[in-house]
Amino acid sequence: MKAGKLYRRWAKQGLRLGRQVRELAEACAAEGTAARIHDLRVALRRFRFWARVGKPWLPRGPRRQLERWGRDVARRTSPVRDWDVAGDWLRAQRVGEAVLTAWARRRAQVWGEQRAGWESLPAEVFEALRPPPLVPEAARRLRRRVRRMEQRFEDKLSDKLDCFCQLSPEARHDVRRVVRRWRYLREMIQTRRERREDSLLGALLAVQAAVGRAQNLELGLQRIEELVPDETERQRLRKRGKAARKALRRETREAVRRLRRALD
Repeated sequence: MKAGKLYRRWAKQGLRLGRQVRELAEACAAEGTAARIHDLRVALRRFRFWARVGKPWLPRGPRRQLERWGRDVARRTSPVRDWDVAGDWLRAQRVGEAVLTAWARRRAQVWGEQRAGWESLPAEVFEALRPPPLVPEAARRLRRRVRRMEQRFEDKLSDKLDCFCQLSPEARHDVRRVVRRWRYLREMIQTRRERREDSLLGALLAVQAAVGRAQNLELGLQRIEELVPDETERQRLRKRGKAARKALRRETREAVRRLRRALD
């Protein structure tokens, strides 16, 4: 890809993500629904990664402010998101109204605790993080930087994929984080048509989705003891969880093999 085209795509995404994060943060501060929190977390992860990719061309102070604020938002919303994921799983299992009422009460309590002290990122920080105008040498440097990042991502994954199923849950989560960032990088510089035709991107998406569903399943199962008082219902949910876990292991193995083939 020509350097100038890559730079313009990077810059365009930064402008879009900045607007999204600003709007979603204001919406979450007013009402932290599950959809808003999820959308903010995704947009903020993408925006922070965008800023890391463009580190040489963005002012240091505002970039660090974004990173600090982003970590705080992630810390505050993470426990709420865990409850939202658990709630989605419980609803899918058709649990009774009493269980969902108990879930909603705990979720509201957790969000109330986390939203206390919620602060917005000043508007001038977003303004300072607007991408600078295209300069040929900067565009060429960005292209080299993107290539180096892709190589680092591949190096990090190469020795983890063959033994992925033997990794600890924490190590799998670390692999998923690398996969997600590589996905963000490729999507950052591609058109929609290019994304549809990119076999590596498709493989990255498959791994991220499979590992994410497995993690979400565990979050749902963790809430059974706290929210479900009836032992018969608990046993039913554990049985459903065991079957789902087995299916997700197969899905994950196939997704990892697909990514391995895409990298060969």
